[in-house]
Amino acid sequence: MALHNKYAPKGYLAINPNEGYIAERLFRTNAARAKEKSFPFPYLYDETQEITKAYGATQTSHLYIVQKQNDGSFKVAYIGTIDDNYRELNKVQKKYAEAALDELVTDKPISQPSTKAIGCTIKWR
Repeated sequence: MALHNKYAPKGYLAINPNEGYIAERLFRTNAARAKEKSFPFPYLYDETQEITKAYGATQTSHLYIVQKQNDGSFKVAYIGTIDDNYRELNKVQKKYAEAALDELVTDKPISQPSTKAIGCTIKWR
């Protein structure tokens, strides 16, 4: 939510990449959580897993920050995890995604353009 509050005007969305009953259960659970927490961003389901495969995601969550180029194309500017502790927010010491976004919006090169994605493996078809 902190990232949303800071960067919402730039636009983003969340995509569930998992397959089958796990995906449906997770999507329902996360959609209910999104409603309960009033998540103000789109939460989508990659039913065919085409987007997931195209980007090479392996974990949930596997974050991709994409930057629009001057010619209208898009470039992946950051790949990895949101921060260094996805289980306990009060123990986060490094906010990788926020640092990358801060650098990106101020036209600085991203000092750490990738980190290891942390989380559960994606359930493939």
